[in-house]
Amino acid sequence: MLIEPDDFDIQGLADRAGLTVRTVRFYQQEGLLAAPGTRGREARYGQAELKRLQLIKAWQERRLTLAEVRGRVATLDDEGVERELALLGTGRSAAAAYARSVRLGRSPIAGPSGAAPGDATPTSTTWDRITLSPLIELHVRRPLSHPEQKLVEKLVALAHKTVTEGETT
Repeated sequence: MLIEPDDFDIQGLADRAGLTVRTVRFYQQEGLLAAPGTRGREARYGQAELKRLQLIKAWQERRLTLAEVRGRVATLDDEGVERELALLGTGRSAAAAYARSVRLGRSPIAGPSGAAPGDATPTSTTWDRITLSPLIELHVRRPLSHPEQKLVEKLVALAHKTVTEGETT
């Protein structure tokens, strides 16, 4: 297993984050990533900056606008960045496991956020339940970006249309 160094230059940071140096500098100019204390070849970055870039990249892959990313990242310290990365990394698998356990009539071991029932760990997300028919529900983790909200609205409209057509046949 390779151990990540805790100290790298801007090229190493960009490589590890899967970005270009130009993108890293753009994020610094936009205030999404703090500039290092020193400039030029002496500038060094650590795991905290790498994780912040990974989170920004993940949010942009989910179609959040730069303004939405800026608003979210501005409120997070290093621990908050780690929590968000963990939620993004396990959110889909945890939600799928939760849905599977509900469908099979089992008591879920972990809720959709990945936390065990009774955990008092606060998260910055909540789940909404949208009833599509008496036996079908859509569970949506919020907050959503504007494009994600539009997608949910389309899904709900399509589901209602499908259910309605199914009732008439």
